[in-house]
Amino acid sequence: MDLAKSTAIRNEFSKSMDYAASQICFDQNKNELSVHKATATESASCTTTIIFSYPLSQTIEIKDANSNDFKCFSFNHFGQVSTDITGNCKTNLSLTMSNGSLNETNNFY
Repeated sequence: MDLAKSTAIRNEFSKSMDYAASQICFDQNKNELSVHKATATESASCTTTIIFSYPLSQTIEIKDANSNDFKCFSFNHFGQVSTDITGNCKTNLSLTMSNGSLNETNNFY
């Protein structure tokens, strides 16, 4: 989360408030978290340049407060979670991570 925020604040390609400067994504097929940055021509998305990725155990699930699968968070150039810029990112920062019968809910700010 901190890497995605700091990448957004760095705002290498001078994205305005209406565009994602960075994004953190969760690939459910690979069970992998990744941080992406904007490019000179487009906002950050789960298809832009990956600056960091981390594989998780195949038994881990991440859900939002409505029990929907977590997909991504977008960050503006202030390092704040953006509204639905890319069409599928959530602004709800309450996530539940599960591994079998173990569950933990965290609120990210």
